Amino acid sequence: MLTQALLWAAGGSGFTFLMTALGAATVFLFRRTASAGLHRIMLGFAAGVMIAASMWSLLIPAIEEAEAMGMVGWVPAAGGSVLGIAFLLAMDALLPQLTPESFRHLGRRTPLLVLAVTLHNIPEGMVSQITVNNYEGTRMATRYLISLGHRELMFLGGRDFSVTHRRRHQGFLDAAAAAANVCYDIFTILSGSKIEDGYRTGLAYFTHCIENKQPIATGILCISDHFALGVMQAAVETGVDIPGQVSLIGFDDVSFASLPKIQLTTISQPKEEICDAAVRTLEELIHAAEPAPVSCKTIQPVLVRRDTCGPPGR
Repeated sequence: MLTQALLWAAGGSGFTFLMTALGAATVFLFRRTASAGLHRIMLGFAAGVMIAASMWSLLIPAIEEAEAMGMVGWVPAAGGSVLGIAFLLAMDALLPQLTPESFRHLGRRTPLLVLAVTLHNIPEGMVSQITVNNYEGTRMATRYLISLGHRELMFLGGRDFSVTHRRRHQGFLDAAAAAANVCYDIFTILSGSKIEDGYRTGLAYFTHCIENKQPIATGILCISDHFALGVMQAAVETGVDIPGQVSLIGFDDVSFASLPKIQLTTISQPKEEICDAAVRTLEELIHAAEPAPVSCKTIQPVLVRRDTCGPPGR
């Protein structure tokens, strides 16, 4: 039964991928700029496909659900369509006016990308999800540092437009605020969570503290394990001892975190439990007699204690 469910899922995803790839590959047939007429034909074809997909997967189910609730079936579907058209028209009017130069005063050149990703992910809440409790993870890590005796805490990394990162920040902030005599803050100069982002952020933080003769936080949480590895390298280059001077905690428990030379204390996302929940959810959706309601299952993280943490001033 499980094998069959996985094969159905792989087949469905593979077919969709193949069709998308074949459609995208047609660009190789055009060596020169396509005519305006061809542009209009292709846009019309794409619009027709999306309208058909919306009709079968959204509008007809919405009409049936409304009628089952005793409502006039076409009203919610028509209202949603009108609102969607109005939203797209507003975006069509707004986006041509936005260029990277429009945001130069903000010091960034990525707002258009962020807006595009945000619009693309609007339907995300319409599907079932399996997620880890990011808020509880960092709250657990913060409490652990406090239990070791740390009263100077710092969270390195994260970006405000990421829901995951915001939840990790909030877990840290709430746990630190609930404890007595704890000084805490968030320090970030980059929006990424990769090793190089952690290295540059850690280097900036340690250098700032050393040059301005300010105390370095004895307990540091990082937005991810990759980010934490970069911070560890920055600590080596600035002479900051981990865990003697600073206790460090990551998040995710990636494969390298347990290597002998790293031994990173971290918050683990239980991979087997997440996969098991995902497969069970998929089976339920496949065998459901009628469309199943959207669900969100939250998996609890686990604190993995290794060698990068200890009491302050060890």
